[in-house]
Amino acid sequence: MRVEYGDATLPVSPGAGGSMQTASIANSLLSACEKLKRELDKLAKRSGSAGWPGS
Repeated sequence: MRVEYGDATLPVSPGAGGSMQTASIANSLLSACEKLKRELDKLAKRSGSAGWPGS
């Protein structure tokens, strides 16, 4: 997953709220990464792979 922040070539969006915006974005990003990890783990188990370390 890639997050681009503060790039003038990106489309116009609401102003950044500094740490407030980072805090709200971070939670969504972490949730999306956890969901992706679970889906990849399911696929790995179906294919007979070991999955993620510690899973």
